[in-house]
Amino acid sequence: MRKLYCILAGLTLMGLLAACDLSSMFKKKDQQEPPPATATEPPAPNTMTPAPAEPAQPEPQSPAPKPHPSTTTTTTTTTTTPRAAAPVTPPPPPASQTTTVPPPKAKKAGLGVIFTGNIEQGQFRVKADNELVYELAFSGKDTRATKELLLEPGQHLMKFVVVDAKGVRGVKDETMNFNPGRHQTVRVSVKDTPGAIIVEHLE
Repeated sequence: MRKLYCILAGLTLMGLLAACDLSSMFKKKDQQEPPPATATEPPAPNTMTPAPAEPAQPEPQSPAPKPHPSTTTTTTTTTTTPRAAAPVTPPPPPASQTTTVPPPKAKKAGLGVIFTGNIEQGQFRVKADNELVYELAFSGKDTRATKELLLEPGQHLMKFVVVDAKGVRGVKDETMNFNPGRHQTVRVSVKDTPGAIIVEHLE
């Protein structure tokens, strides 16, 4: 159809060109001859109008790829309100690590021992519950010795023993009570023979 319009337009143009050539020839003749009384009518315009061009159809566009659910990243901002930190209570130590603190020991009791004698040579011993706590070897007359002993509080059987060079023995037993931190003093004296031993409580 478009080609037909083009052919018609070309023929019309050729007709117009031919008419122009003829009019120029007539003008040359008219210079010699007066123009006719009647005006020539202009050629009828071409009533054939070219058909409007069809609008170009847009090329189909491929749809945009939809995002894959696995690749979609959603950013969520979470606002947390700070809370007061709860006091941390340390766990109890295992039973194997617990240590038993022993109770404080009571202060020991004191015993002052004064020994006097006129035996030339011998030994003097002090025992507490048959355990030797003091021993003195002496020689010469008019012997005098002092000793401070520390004993556990409570009741103890005190034994005072004097032995001369001949093996003669003198023994004196005393049951004594000792209080924590308290002090007592005894005097043990011997005259002429170990059998004449005397124990005196001074305090």
